[in-house]
Amino acid sequence: MGNNSGTLQFFIGNVVPGRQSMTICYTNGDSVRYASLSVNGNQGIPLTFPSTGSFQTVGSIQTNVVLNTGCNTLEFSNPIVGSWAPDFDRIQFNCPACTLPPTPITCTPQSFPGSIAGSDPTQTGRPVRNGVPQTCPPSTVCQIFDTTPLHYDAYTFTNTTGSTQCVTIDTNTPCTGNNVIFTAAYLGTFNPANICTNWIGDSGSSTVPEQAFHVQVPAGQTLIVVVSEVTAGGGCPSYTVTITANCQSPSPTPTPTAAAVLGNVSTRSLVQTGDNVMIGGFIVQGTQPKRVILRAIGPELNQYGLPNAMANPTLELHNANGALIASNDNWQTTIIGGIITSNQVQDIQNSGHAPRDARESAIIADLPPGNYTGIVRGVNNTMGVALVEAYDLNPNVDSILANLSTRASVQTGDNIMIGGFIVQGNQPKRVILRAIGPELSQYGVPNPMANPTLELHDGPGALIASNNDWQQTIIGGIITQNQVQDIQNSGHAPTDARESAIIATLLPGNYTAIMRGVDNTTGVALVEVYDLH
Repeated sequence: MGNNSGTLQFFIGNVVPGRQSMTICYTNGDSVRYASLSVNGNQGIPLTFPSTGSFQTVGSIQTNVVLNTGCNTLEFSNPIVGSWAPDFDRIQFNCPACTLPPTPITCTPQSFPGSIAGSDPTQTGRPVRNGVPQTCPPSTVCQIFDTTPLHYDAYTFTNTTGSTQCVTIDTNTPCTGNNVIFTAAYLGTFNPANICTNWIGDSGSSTVPEQAFHVQVPAGQTLIVVVSEVTAGGGCPSYTVTITANCQSPSPTPTPTAAAVLGNVSTRSLVQTGDNVMIGGFIVQGTQPKRVILRAIGPELNQYGLPNAMANPTLELHNANGALIASNDNWQTTIIGGIITSNQVQDIQNSGHAPRDARESAIIADLPPGNYTGIVRGVNNTMGVALVEAYDLNPNVDSILANLSTRASVQTGDNIMIGGFIVQGNQPKRVILRAIGPELSQYGVPNPMANPTLELHDGPGALIASNNDWQQTIIGGIITQNQVQDIQNSGHAPTDARESAIIATLLPGNYTAIMRGVDNTTGVALVEVYDLH
């Protein structure tokens, strides 16, 4: 039915003829919804459905209907086309209320087919896709990506096994492109207005056709599995969620300890021309090639209220020798050349990291160990604020992204330089962050920043460390002692006393480094994150 002129029919047979009391079970997260009920083709009866509090809470109303011997047709329709009818669950006779016990979690797989459409309820935004599926015990944290309304389905289970279980949640779907989906899990209740409340894990990505992750559910507790669209209005016509408890032992077996790595780096800054374009560098370390997606984002930043977003960014990828090995201008048009030998549009869509605007750029590359540089410019030398990103598409191979850096023109206000990165894995990661300015002059870079400052923020945005001049440690947050000797011992001490550095041991999660000039000075600067192993 939804908000159109469709109908919903129930066929009732083998009943005692006459007047019957009927209970209609439904959900309604709005203040009120309406429907019309016609029995055996007779004139419709108007029905009012009050709010049940949410689209996960089943409520009921009762009405009387006259049924005939044999088959009866009950037809619900929307009396106000354009307004929404309630979400119907079931009808029952001679029952006072609707109660839906959660589905018990079992040791054998239980599969639930579904689809996401415009008639489904909406949640506010989605968690960040950090590329790391949740594990038992938990190894990732929830971070909100944005506040876009997204349609979702929710499934409720309860752990009746008598012990804590490591539950596997496996979502399979043929949906790709703008129809990709994302799966998250919650303990107790799900609040669609705050998607990190009671969050216990998610799939980490929208990679198709399979998204599997694991969450711990204590005995007697309720597990809610939420499947949502990733693109507003994209929907997904078909998916299947499979739930399985690991009942081999009373307690879940911990996953093998995985070394923490740096991944999914991004930097936002003002992109100008000439020496003031944005240049991002990274190293692939290990023994195997690393599959990554690089993105240059501009128009998408407008939706976050950021002024002066770059209208049409281009992207280049260079190897350690400086040779151009791949380029892109508008991700829906692949530029064949260098290491790019075939159309990449479908691969970009399937990665779960397709840009939202056709003018933005993306490259997927399989890179052997070595040094690489991504360069972002504006088409026809246009300028504006842009974002350069690198996402690790196969974190399980024997290679990592390491030593991440970005050089750009650092201004003031919204045009400072902001670098983001993720610590992935089950263990803390020790890193050094640097803000470099004066040192660039020896490389012939014009207008280097004279005195850069550095801040480190955690996923919720709290300031956890800061520095202005690396030879003077600022105690506070996670910095509890003088760091000068540690910085010198790291092998990455800045060459100028005015430059900034922070050494931090960081738990798995999202982090942001912010670089500014002292007293709002401006200039070209470099923000870096080095893995200290």
